[in-house]
Amino acid sequence: MRGAKARPARRKSNLKPSDIPLNSGESLRAAYYVPYDEASYSSFKEHVHQIDLLFPEWLHVDASQATLLAIQDNSHREYPVVDGATVHDPDDLNRIQARHSGIQGRH
Repeated sequence: MRGAKARPARRKSNLKPSDIPLNSGESLRAAYYVPYDEASYSSFKEHVHQIDLLFPEWLHVDASQATLLAIQDNSHREYPVVDGATVHDPDDLNRIQARHSGIQGRH
């Protein structure tokens, strides 16, 4: 099977996580990531190849103002993600994008 990617031992198929029907008996591993916590980032780096679904804790909704907010890593202050015609990237340290190819590459 040249060129075929091996599936993780815990998985039954080579389907991408988004293609697996819920409650089908297929195992998926999900993880939360908090960008301003160094222990969270360290754990993310250590387990990145075992993660099927990543839930970064970036965005919050201010319901009173109907505003989508993100948290700035160095100050821990919230800021609007959408500012007029500009959409700000919540991954201001570029930690997830730098490792993204490793996550996608194993499916």
